[in-house]
Amino acid sequence: MKKQLLCLLLSAAYFVASQVVKGQDLIPVYQVDTLSTFDKLGPDFESVIYDGSIWKRRIGSLPAFGQIGRFIKGPDGSYYERQLQGLDAARINAAVPEDDFYKVNSIQELRTLSSDKIANVQNNIVKGVQVLGYYTTGDTPDPINYYLSDTTAAEDGGSVIVVNSSTKWVHDFNGIIDPAYFGAYNPNVGLTQALISKPNTTFVITDTLNLKGNVRTLPPTSNLLFHGGALKNGTIKNGFISIQSGNIIAEKNFKLYGSYAFLSNDVTINVVDYHDGGSYTVESNDTATIAIGQVAFYNADVTFRNCRIIKGIGAFKFLNDGESKKRTEVNFENCAIKQIDANINNSDDTWAIVIGTIPADKGSKNEEPHVKFTSRNTTFENIGLAVYEADSEISRCDFKAGTNNDDNRELLHLGGGGTRQISYVTDCVFDANGRAGDLLDTFNSSNKVIERCRFKGGIGKNYITIKSHINGSTGIDSDQIGAQGNIVVSNCLFEGHASRDFGAVAIYNDDRQLDTIPFPDVYKRHNVKVSGCTFKLAIPDSIENGNHSAAIALGSARFVSITNNTVLIPGMKRSVLVNLLYQASEDIIISGNMLRNEDATSTLSSKLIGVTIGAAGTLRNSIIDNNIVQQGFIFGDQRHWGNLTITNNSFTKMFNGTTDALAINCYRAGNKSAGVFSDNYGNTRPVAASVPPGFSYFDTTTGKLFRRMENGWVEVSGQ
Repeated sequence: MKKQLLCLLLSAAYFVASQVVKGQDLIPVYQVDTLSTFDKLGPDFESVIYDGSIWKRRIGSLPAFGQIGRFIKGPDGSYYERQLQGLDAARINAAVPEDDFYKVNSIQELRTLSSDKIANVQNNIVKGVQVLGYYTTGDTPDPINYYLSDTTAAEDGGSVIVVNSSTKWVHDFNGIIDPAYFGAYNPNVGLTQALISKPNTTFVITDTLNLKGNVRTLPPTSNLLFHGGALKNGTIKNGFISIQSGNIIAEKNFKLYGSYAFLSNDVTINVVDYHDGGSYTVESNDTATIAIGQVAFYNADVTFRNCRIIKGIGAFKFLNDGESKKRTEVNFENCAIKQIDANINNSDDTWAIVIGTIPADKGSKNEEPHVKFTSRNTTFENIGLAVYEADSEISRCDFKAGTNNDDNRELLHLGGGGTRQISYVTDCVFDANGRAGDLLDTFNSSNKVIERCRFKGGIGKNYITIKSHINGSTGIDSDQIGAQGNIVVSNCLFEGHASRDFGAVAIYNDDRQLDTIPFPDVYKRHNVKVSGCTFKLAIPDSIENGNHSAAIALGSARFVSITNNTVLIPGMKRSVLVNLLYQASEDIIISGNMLRNEDATSTLSSKLIGVTIGAAGTLRNSIIDNNIVQQGFIFGDQRHWGNLTITNNSFTKMFNGTTDALAINCYRAGNKSAGVFSDNYGNTRPVAASVPPGFSYFDTTTGKLFRRMENGWVEVSGQ
């Protein structure tokens, strides 16, 4: 009878335990009254209650030590170990979870938790509730534990869940919040203002966060941290995307890691009234991409580091109003910036990126630059980058042309009429990508150094343009006084399809048709040096027609030094080192240059100095010495040459033609023509006072030889 009763008791215990475990995953409530019962428990009784404690079955022999009060022998091959001591009846009857937390699948289940379970939490029988997801299990990065609180804070959908006045669940995120814990990634919810209003908080964005067209205000003390996430369809203010006047965000407040962030096309970062500006740093890793539309920084220090930026419509501006005492800095470090949309061709959106001092970006002159621009190891693709009135250091950058560089949008535009700023462009690559467009323009600016760069040109345009601005046919713009030059181009490589009308390096005013309008010396491009460069240029066969590719173009230029450059002439092509555009260029030094045919069989003649577009370009008061033209002429065209010193050059022939009647008062000596040394010769006898006694002159028309004596020129034919 006792055996049957025991079997019934064990069966009932098994039934109760299995139902509890199966339905709630809780500890069974079967209670053993005596020690003798333990060795009769079946294998399903893994946990039991005895003497106010929970005991758990272990496989193996009963330990030989400390078994009193800790271990109890069970059926053969097993024993029971005490787990929890001192349990009261309330905790036993409540079926306590193993980790002291109820489990629910969503915030909605938390809101509808049964009253008896809430009571158990209130009575400290259970610690709290673990929520496995916001809408469903697993849709948050990790489960979150909630506790009951008497907080007076309002419901915010994540850190505070208000069921009623007496039931409020809270979780302390310790200053780091993923909006997923607030249900923000649901397209019907978006990012609530209640969430983003939290001060001293870092918001970790791990997914696409839809702002639902709203403007959300981020406290100045809070940051955005992206981990594979994105923002779209809206604006966040007081963070990176839109900074309001008077707010300063700490440096490095915006970081991207494997992310995609979208900055709205119609957002302007406006701190123009806050002259102390701010400091903003955007960082990411190589897998991150930032999409930027029309965004502007005023009077602020800005750094983009390790960023991949996709540029949309509208100008991306970094400006200083020129009135602030603060000198601001703009930095691109190890970035890649690509324009994907066409710019609107108006005064505000001509350039994809604008950096400089207001109002210099409108073409005016500001004597003192207020901006320092630095770009290192950065790629600009399909971008027109304009830098006005700013000290610049641009090094190891790649510029690649696209459709947004058409219509005279250079890859790099260094402008402004001031004289105190200085720019260094070193070790960069400028690639026209087969397009017809200028590559670099020093428009109305001074103090530029361009060194060790590679220029791969397009068709029919200049590679480097050094020019002064002309206001139509009415004269010179009054605000351009002082834009005189001080430009250095050295040790650069120029290759590709050069301009047949201008040159790879063009030094001129910007209206070549002003042949009859005097061009004052103060406006001429002064103090320009082109040295140590290599030009490997060719005009395409489709437009060759006997034209010469031009390395350097001069138009109304003065005090220009062209020294130690090499022109490599490919195949059956022609080149000219110095192309004279229009009006007179004066005080030019052309020295130590070489024009060499790569094809030794070529019989085509090139020119050291010539004219390619038929304009009345001339050269005066200049020195031409120690140049080599392997196949061709020193002067390729009949022009009004005057007051030139031409010495120690090697060439096939001095002039292209039978006469040099327009070469006036020129001194020629020590030149080697077709392998024969000669002194002066031509058909216009130089003024005797212009050459010293002892030099000779050969008249190509009469065949007579004259020698400069103490009393003037004396015919020495037949002697």
